[in-house]
Amino acid sequence: MDLRLMVHTEFGELPAGRSCDVIVMASVECRAFQSESRASRAPIDLCCVLDHSASMGGGKLDLLKDSMKFMIEQLKPTDRLTVVAFDNHVKTVLAPTFMTAEGKKAACKAVMGIRIGRGTNLSGGLFEGLEQFRLRTEALDVSSVLLFTDGEAFTGITTIPGIVEGVESRMRDLGTCSIFTFGFGTSHNAAMLRAISEAGNGMYYFIA
Repeated sequence: MDLRLMVHTEFGELPAGRSCDVIVMASVECRAFQSESRASRAPIDLCCVLDHSASMGGGKLDLLKDSMKFMIEQLKPTDRLTVVAFDNHVKTVLAPTFMTAEGKKAACKAVMGIRIGRGTNLSGGLFEGLEQFRLRTEALDVSSVLLFTDGEAFTGITTIPGIVEGVESRMRDLGTCSIFTFGFGTSHNAAMLRAISEAGNGMYYFIA
């Protein structure tokens, strides 16, 4: 089987003579393979929370949209997707939708319609994603919030303890749910995204 390994580091250069922690992302690519376990896996509930602030320009938002389109194509008809977009303001651009053929079309249209905005109300976007899960009448077997951002929280709650407290209080009402955070580039607040993912029983990922 053909495999390709790619490695990206958080920083391109570091000062000599100093020790520090560095986040490294390793990606492995191989040819697509439909396993029996994937075909029979449990339905999943996803809420993607997308930053479209001004700093997401320069190709970052396009990269995010391409990633979302790829993810949507991998979902099964029994999976459900919600999409929340945030800059200074927060909007649910796709209500909870099962990923049938029509559902995938609606999801792609919602994602592709997101445009660059202003400001970064990270807490507002994240909390709205969790609120969408709270409003469900029926939860699926697996529930996850995926938060994508490239920067700092400038509006709403902007401190790590404040956001973590908000996450923890909302998670108590959701049952089994995880939060995964994805930071684009080197200007995002890695400590904040790591703290959010830890409070949400998930993982933090760095995207070069």
